[in-house]
Amino acid sequence: MTMRAAAALTVLAALTLTGCGASSDRSTPASEGATMTAATSTPSISRPAGSRLVGSIDQGYRPGLLSLGNYRMDPAPLSITPRLTEVRAIHVLATSDAKAYLRLPGARTIARFGLFSGAEATPTQTGSIGQPHVIKARPAWLVIISGLTVFPVGGVILPRSAQPTPTPAHGWLLAVVYDDTGALHNGLTITSGDPHAA
Repeated sequence: MTMRAAAALTVLAALTLTGCGASSDRSTPASEGATMTAATSTPSISRPAGSRLVGSIDQGYRPGLLSLGNYRMDPAPLSITPRLTEVRAIHVLATSDAKAYLRLPGARTIARFGLFSGAEATPTQTGSIGQPHVIKARPAWLVIISGLTVFPVGGVILPRSAQPTPTPAHGWLLAVVYDDTGALHNGLTITSGDPHAA
């Protein structure tokens, strides 16, 4: 699903991006951010034998908090058969406003099927995002782009203080695609913390 409005693409990591069609003014405040440059290389898609999430992905989930970055993915029971395939879930991200991430140098993309719990913004008739609502254990795909180079930033910089030199770090992009509708969740998370999803 391609998002119609730039406002629908919420990057939840205080980012400064060049060449990706997103900027830090669409971000929510966070303790770390990144600077990346897009390239025109072909995305690398991994197709391992198993595409189910094995362990939970949780970066501080708090039930009931209506932040788009407040979510977790849990393994789905084997009794739940996904409608989408791993390749189709990745294709949803590849045809969205976030497609440039898949072409970043060194990027490797996988998708893992599981159960999403968190918040989702209600779409409006104008194409923007409205009031978030809670979702529990909805079948979904976590699309993970690894191999990114990010420059974490954070903390408070006092006036007249020297700007610290950013140090490159490994980075991951996390995006959620709902299995029942093929719709992309409104939030993208870019982190320097390994989600440990092989």
